[in-house]
Amino acid sequence: MKKLKRAVIKEEFVALTGDVVEALILNQFLYWSERVDDIDQWIREENMRRAMTNRDEIELNHGWIYKKASELNEELMLNMSEVALRRKIKRLVERGFIQERRNPTHSWDRTLQYRVDLQKIRDALHEIGYELQGFRFLEKEKELRSGQSRDRAKVLNGGLKKWVTERVENLKIDLQRIGFSRSELQELFERFPLDRIVGFLIQMEQDGFGIKRPRAYLLSCLSKDATPDVDWTEVLSLWIPSQFREDKMSDFYLDPRKFFDWVKTEIICKR
Repeated sequence: MKKLKRAVIKEEFVALTGDVVEALILNQFLYWSERVDDIDQWIREENMRRAMTNRDEIELNHGWIYKKASELNEELMLNMSEVALRRKIKRLVERGFIQERRNPTHSWDRTLQYRVDLQKIRDALHEIGYELQGFRFLEKEKELRSGQSRDRAKVLNGGLKKWVTERVENLKIDLQRIGFSRSELQELFERFPLDRIVGFLIQMEQDGFGIKRPRAYLLSCLSKDATPDVDWTEVLSLWIPSQFREDKMSDFYLDPRKFFDWVKTEIICKR
């Protein structure tokens, strides 16, 4: 029996794109995204991007689809010219819902590759009152995220927690050295994010610490709308030694605030 084709028009994608054909194309690319060989890596990549402020820092290596305009035209039964179809795809690329590239390893291959920007679509749908739904990969996304959380929790609650507790004690000693009392330390940690405290303290040390009133200077830095000028990879190498640097920690290196939020919640506030 001949397998029949299906082209699905979803209300949320019509509302998002303002065009029925573009809605069909977007849904089809999401359909094929569920069927890529590296779906787990793609979802992990997207989970990491979801947690970041600057998503452009993540290199997009997974979830790419090889798709000719002629194949897409046949799958969706559009009976459009390839030029018109490519124009529709280009609009989706321009709006950031789909990424496009040439084959990165074979320059002779002229077939374009596409990758769905799951987070861009999710954010844009949320802005107009919809949510992404009806795809199997959404359940897989939850499973992978919860699995990563459980794995990371085991690491964080093990030896790393003991190591970081010692680092916190050293941090408190450094702050007392420049004039903070024990009671003032509690207020300091309540008022300011820990990453800014650590960052500015390290910046002061790098600048030679030739400051008459270091306590007042640190408070002044923290109160300003500024970012400490430090190498966060170097900072985290002190707080997260090599034996704990696993894939489960990768998002900490991409966004150090997450790590220091964990330190503040799990170590400082529980003492």
